[in-house]
Amino acid sequence: SQKNFLEIWNEVSDQSDALRGQTLESILIMPIQRVPRYRLLLNELKKATPETDPCYTQLAEVCDVVKGLATDINEAIRAHE
Repeated sequence: SQKNFLEIWNEVSDQSDALRGQTLESILIMPIQRVPRYRLLLNELKKATPETDPCYTQLAEVCDVVKGLATDINEAIRAHE
């Protein structure tokens, strides 16, 4: 007989040290959780970078892009709930 997805997931996760004890939900949320972490990291980097640094303008732009991305993700999650 064919196995359903949950049976396959349980077998795979039991055999993998990286997946053992993780739920499918916790694995799927990982990329979404990274965006706020990147945002914090980039903001701290921006604070520590002098405005005269040649990279400062690009860093500020990246911070704005990541902020917008985080906002879009949060809005999508709220709309889905």
